[in-house]
Amino acid sequence: MFRLSLLVALGAAPNNFFGPHSAGKPPYLFRLAPPAASRHCQAVAAGSFGETVTFTRASDGYCVPGSGNHSTLTTNQPRLEAQGLLVEAAATNVLLRGRDISHAAWTKTDATCTKTATGPDGVASSASTCTATAGNGTALQAIVTGAATRSSSMYLKRRTGTGAVEVTRDNAGTWTAVTSSLSSTEWFRVTPQTHAAMSSGGANPTVGIRIVTSGDAVDVDLVQDELGAFASSAIETAGTSVTRAVDVVSITKPTALSNTEGCAHACMTPLWTLPPQESVIVSFRAA
Repeated sequence: MFRLSLLVALGAAPNNFFGPHSAGKPPYLFRLAPPAASRHCQAVAAGSFGETVTFTRASDGYCVPGSGNHSTLTTNQPRLEAQGLLVEAAATNVLLRGRDISHAAWTKTDATCTKTATGPDGVASSASTCTATAGNGTALQAIVTGAATRSSSMYLKRRTGTGAVEVTRDNAGTWTAVTSSLSSTEWFRVTPQTHAAMSSGGANPTVGIRIVTSGDAVDVDLVQDELGAFASSAIETAGTSVTRAVDVVSITKPTALSNTEGCAHACMTPLWTLPPQESVIVSFRAA
């Protein structure tokens, strides 16, 4: 039996097998079979030639399909998205009540928030609607962390109005406009990949949103803050931080392939631009 493993080398120190990439980096997608653009999240994975796929993850995992509602897959269920199998390192969301902006964990100024919106998962009252009661209404949450490169992310959707909407992760020292990205019909995820200011290295960041025009309203969901310069998949929190476990996948050699000779082709898509000190290595191991 062979195991197909994906390694990321950071300098001279490679990380673990297939999936646990450099800490704080976005995931790799491994294409087991040509994906359909409309593929929904699936809880089974099978290779193109009947390979046996072994998959483990000791937690739930958020999945974004090619179309339709997002979903949360349970322990050990692989996440097949439109581009392939999603494989991520462990990550911890330290921001509390990421779906309930009405909670006291969030400080609202000239804004009211209610947990009455339908989230990206299609579940009624799973997300929040925030409305500015005066100009520059804000909802902010302070986080206690040491100085390190971290990233914040959130899902936003326009509810009413056309005024500016802005986000911050430095206690309103910098406001970044996301207005042009918002839609009244589709959720948009703000991340460092879409807005670079959502990643920074200072200690104790304060994360939040500002609605510039009084009376405007925005739906907010799955707000997150995690270690690293890029956002990983959404991690839902309530009263405590939550860790999504690492994805680990291995694939047995198809019986049609020789045990002693042959070749293989692997297609992987990193979801960020690799810096010079990192590389992607594919390895085969005999059992």
